[in-house]
Amino acid sequence: MNKLLILLLTVFFILSNVTESSVLKKRHGPFTACAGQYPNTVSITLSPNKLVYGQHATITLVGTSKVPIYQGARYEIAIDRDDNTSIMNASFDICASVGTNCPLPAGNNVISLSFPMPLVSPVAQDGKNYYYSMAFSIKNADQTYLSCVLGYVDFA
Repeated sequence: MNKLLILLLTVFFILSNVTESSVLKKRHGPFTACAGQYPNTVSITLSPNKLVYGQHATITLVGTSKVPIYQGARYEIAIDRDDNTSIMNASFDICASVGTNCPLPAGNNVISLSFPMPLVSPVAQDGKNYYYSMAFSIKNADQTYLSCVLGYVDFA
């Protein structure tokens, strides 16, 4: 009995250390749908693969919209560090960003959106490795959310 208990504790200890390893921690993507019901489903890719402070990043949306996107619609980006420090919380006019007249009709769409990253990083503790999460959503002109995804991102 004691040998079995020691074996189980050893396996538990090893597995708990392995899952805490930075190599195995969830990093860049994949982006998954937020909890809740949203009429437009999208998958996104982010470029560059590692975000850089002071440079532009591009999100490419591929999806199906059941609801048109009207003039005044916004896309929102929130990036947070795992210590709850906000890196970015911004909202942009989606119609102006796409360079076309709205409404964008319902149906299959591929849209690329570019946004500026903050110029500088928040202060970090020496030697600490941080993990970053990103939420991306589209809100129509009437303030209803059309789409939302969450994922992890890396910084260069």
